[in-house]
Amino acid sequence: MARPRAFHDSDILTRAMFAFWQHGYSGTQVRQLEQATGLRVSSLYNRFGSKESLFLEVLDHYLERVVRRRIQRYLESGDPVNGIRRFFDTTYEYLAEARDPFPLACLLTNTALELAADNAPVRARINAGMAEVEQGFASALQRARDAGQLPAHTDTHACARQLLLALQGVLVQSRLNPEAGFLRDCVDAALAPIPFTTLTGAPDESPAYPR
Repeated sequence: MARPRAFHDSDILTRAMFAFWQHGYSGTQVRQLEQATGLRVSSLYNRFGSKESLFLEVLDHYLERVVRRRIQRYLESGDPVNGIRRFFDTTYEYLAEARDPFPLACLLTNTALELAADNAPVRARINAGMAEVEQGFASALQRARDAGQLPAHTDTHACARQLLLALQGVLVQSRLNPEAGFLRDCVDAALAPIPFTTLTGAPDESPAYPR
């Protein structure tokens, strides 16, 4: 019996996602999409319509498969302060674990730098993803304030916006200089202005990104 089409499409989108994530939209050639997905370009375009349409579905898939899962894992459960720290640290720790490491950073951030200014559908998806991350930070900060890990007067929404902006800087730096010590220092600097009463970084052995 054939697999359900929805499952098949999810697998295709995951494979295409990593191709776009590594090479960017413009840098991903048709042959690379064929190699990544195992499908001829005619089959890809028959299903998704065009390279741009495929990429828009990949962005939606990335938001669901990576961004939302990371928010749930690090920002919505457990210790909120540690979760925020882990959300930052896991944006670069995978480089030390990868057999053939290349700096992925964030597909949304990479795409914002490449395409967002001239492509409204892409920009809308990036804005939606960034808004979800900011809300994840705000919720974690609210839990931290309720637990006494932040002063009672802390403006959690302003701090969440500050963390979002800092995260984008760390992600861009991870593409330019993927050295772990440098990026750890960047994270320390990004979190320093937030008046946490505790800040830990407990090890987390499970992968930060989907395999």
